[in-house]
Amino acid sequence: MRAHPDLLSLGAASFHFPWAQETFTDFLDPASPWLNSPGTKAIQLFARVTGEELSAHSLAKLSRQLEAAFEANQGLAAYDWKSLVLRQQINGVDLVYLVGAELEFLPLIEKASDADLVIVHEPFSFQFSATNFSEDRLEHVCPASTVMDEALRYCAAMNPEGRPACGLHIRRGDYATWLNGDYYYEDHFWLDTAARLIDEGSHVSVFTNEPESDLCARLADSGACLSGGCPGQDLARLMLMDRIIGPPSTFPLVATKLARFCLDRSITYQMLSSRHEQSQQAEAS
Repeated sequence: MRAHPDLLSLGAASFHFPWAQETFTDFLDPASPWLNSPGTKAIQLFARVTGEELSAHSLAKLSRQLEAAFEANQGLAAYDWKSLVLRQQINGVDLVYLVGAELEFLPLIEKASDADLVIVHEPFSFQFSATNFSEDRLEHVCPASTVMDEALRYCAAMNPEGRPACGLHIRRGDYATWLNGDYYYEDHFWLDTAARLIDEGSHVSVFTNEPESDLCARLADSGACLSGGCPGQDLARLMLMDRIIGPPSTFPLVATKLARFCLDRSITYQMLSSRHEQSQQAEAS
């Protein structure tokens, strides 16, 4: 898909997520006002820093370049840190990059107010100080009617009895190393979870970035339904779940927010604790 750098300008969130390799504009309602907004200073500054248009791919690329340079300088393995506060001059742009779940972002952003561009990367938001862009502001975003219609037909066909719909969001890939794999759950965890939910009478749908895995084949054999759509389709289908279970991730978080804003639906997002926390809880009990 073609990148759309104008999407950040209204202050409502676009789908330029750090993990995404494409924009989601083809899946959005063209009447969304932010789709037609003019460009902003942050987009121009980003282009000066990277030489590329602002897109999901270029944003992820810059983030990883900054992190990898820090790791090399400190002699660290990839992602062997919890948070970073970096300030660099790149192509004449004073850039501040903040990343990490444990940072207090607002005070840091205030201290960096004299910088040209501030990029804040936290688990559930991607913000640019020059645009006040945040994934927490989704009021102007809604999926295209064709996409939602397909999702409704799909979910009705997969769950004709209308059982409580539970989506398992299984993140693999980079989660094997992110935060030392603390949110990467073994196959038996997902198999046991699916079996329990099915026994309780729920319809289980699986959303994952590794749909061809042996785990997915075993989940399908157990009675779970594999969504297997493209990212835009999976997002719309997640919006129709009653409950989502998975590790901390932008994808289900945005699905729950869009469901509330666009469909007036309330979804329970059960965010799983880390494996370390689960181990401590098990020892305590």
